[in-house]
Amino acid sequence: MKWIGVPVMSILYILMYLLPALIIGFVLSHIYNTRQNTKYIIRQNQEMIELLKDIKNQSNIK
Repeated sequence: MKWIGVPVMSILYILMYLLPALIIGFVLSHIYNTRQNTKYIIRQNQEMIELLKDIKNQSNIK
């Protein structure tokens, strides 16, 4: 019975160190993806603003 406890304890020790690392990795990945998506949305909004300014200028010229 003593030998059965050793693998169980080693698995628990591995999980104890592995799970926090996986959670931190997931959180950092999520933050990075959110940041990239935000940059993309901001870029799209700036392009839309430029297009609207161009349309406004063209309508003012005519």
